[in-house]
Amino acid sequence: NVVLGAGFFMKGYSAQQTILLHELLHYTLQRDDQQIDKKYNIIPGQFDSFSSAFTNWLTNNCQGS
Repeated sequence: NVVLGAGFFMKGYSAQQTILLHELLHYTLQRDDQQIDKKYNIIPGQFDSFSSAFTNWLTNNCQGS
């Protein structure tokens, strides 16, 4: 199940679409953030979580990390 917090509905359309894609990929691939980062060679920044690195990667059209 995916549970969207109240903050989701306060974000803009583009951010909402990225969040939904992020969650859809978890469901489809059956992998957590760390596993997805490893699979797609996404390298979190020093202060980034695996989740935020994944979201940033999606936001940047799956380029860079």
